[in-house]
Amino acid sequence: MTDAAKVLPEYGVHENYFPTCVDGAKRDRLVWLGDFVHTARIIGVTTYRNDHVTGTFLQLLSYQIPTGQLPMAPSLGYSPDIKSKTFAVSGIAYLLPDYHILALISFVSYMEYSNDIDFAHKHWSAWRSAVNWLGSYQNNSTGLIDLAMFGTAFLGPTSGSAVNAAAVEAFSGMASVAAAVGDQNSAKKWNSLAKSVKAALNNVLWSEKYGFYSLEQADPGNFSIAALGFAISSGTTNRTQAHRALSHLPNLKLGPGYRDSSKIASSDSTANLSPNTNGFLLSALLEQKQAAPAVFLLKNLWGAMIRNESTNSGASWEYVNQNSEPGLGQYTSLSHPWGGAATYALTNYVAGIRPTSFGYRTWIIEPAYAGLGLDYVNATVPTPHGALSVAWTVKDSVVSAEIRAPVNTTGKFVLSKEWACTGDSVSFDCEKVYDFVYDITGGEEVHHIKHHVEA
Repeated sequence: MTDAAKVLPEYGVHENYFPTCVDGAKRDRLVWLGDFVHTARIIGVTTYRNDHVTGTFLQLLSYQIPTGQLPMAPSLGYSPDIKSKTFAVSGIAYLLPDYHILALISFVSYMEYSNDIDFAHKHWSAWRSAVNWLGSYQNNSTGLIDLAMFGTAFLGPTSGSAVNAAAVEAFSGMASVAAAVGDQNSAKKWNSLAKSVKAALNNVLWSEKYGFYSLEQADPGNFSIAALGFAISSGTTNRTQAHRALSHLPNLKLGPGYRDSSKIASSDSTANLSPNTNGFLLSALLEQKQAAPAVFLLKNLWGAMIRNESTNSGASWEYVNQNSEPGLGQYTSLSHPWGGAATYALTNYVAGIRPTSFGYRTWIIEPAYAGLGLDYVNATVPTPHGALSVAWTVKDSVVSAEIRAPVNTTGKFVLSKEWACTGDSVSFDCEKVYDFVYDITGGEEVHHIKHHVEA
């Protein structure tokens, strides 16, 4: 009991083995696998502390079991040299298997922001094993990913629409990573898996009767915001499906946000709102140029976190209750990155800066110049090539933008007609509005752009 090198890891109180992001920063000694998807995206548009991201991945990969499955929530203080099977249920599985899906998506997001090919190469066998593990659960009968053997999943039913839409995004994204590291066989295999699961999702779980993705086969009349969010972000929906599904969203409105699913009674006064699942929805809403519900979430669900000085923690909350107060419980926290999706959503879709290839070699700036009531926005994102920034204003139907782009990059400044002419807050003569595209080559030059929207 006097040898710290043995005692501290044995009792799980050793100092961190890696630079690691926990979700409840003042609560957790666990590294929650699924929650990290938001954290990785937040870091990508803010601090750019890639060492924190890769350190967290190393923490997670060190507990990967031989089947390829990644851990639900490894502890910080235990030595990764202890066999990973020790922390798995009966040594064969981790719980919340859909967190594994979110981990793959978080790695794709990291690659989009960083293009860290060296890290991907070094740990490629582990990532390849992780993707193939997920693919092994495709049901031969339905074509869906079916995680029923695990009993439960976080996003929804184990073979339901949320799990499968997220899986499509994971397979497709990891296929792009595989191509980037030169593993063309895996890229082809995973693209095929993405298409196969997407087809199954549309064939089995899209309800033409109800106009949304059913929660699961056994529950065709209910739907969830996680499924809706991932169906849009993964490209599973076509435009008509997206608009039909989004038309049902008002039915889930509760207090400052949206219920996780229609199975939760609107009369349940104890139901909290999740910035985690509403975060997946927020990006999807902005991607679809749905200004009104996006503004509702930004002003109410995320606005609640900063509006009251007595509850403003300086960080995002784990849950929000129906009275716009912290949704407190025995294990909830007020410093929770899974509630911080607004940070990257504002950057990616309101300021409009997004990579279109890994590491911002190519990029797009597509601002939300209409519908959100904004007349001035500026943002800067770090990239491997240097800072990429935009400042834009709207006045009298004229959008003016100033863009600084790093060398060795190219991009497009796009004013989409959809922002001006989608939803209930149209304030332009849409017969005169068209998509405006301006090509930019990065370098020393500051690009000044002015465009009359109703030209």
